Amino acid sequence: MKFRRLCKSNDSLSKADGCPAVYLGEDLLTMIVQGKLLDAPTLAGLLELMDDETAVRIATETVIRAVEKLLVERGRPDLATELENVLAELEVAAAAG
Repeated sequence: MKFRRLCKSNDSLSKADGCPAVYLGEDLLTMIVQGKLLDAPTLAGLLELMDDETAVRIATETVIRAVEKLLVERGRPDLATELENVLAELEVAAAAG
């Protein structure tokens, strides 16, 4: 499958590493996420992880920005703006603890 990078985390844009990042498949229905591998205790806490599956850690911000970019590309900047508002609310809630 061919894919293209849709979004890379804002805090890693200037770094040489490639993650976290979200890629969009050429079918437009498949996304690939690139992130840091999970440690064993975190991995053990996941439900129903199959033998042929893996999990990675990726920031919520990266996922939301990837969807925002896709929405803008598909002619829906109004929905992208709404997602930006949701991200701002999440950041405020996280800062408040």
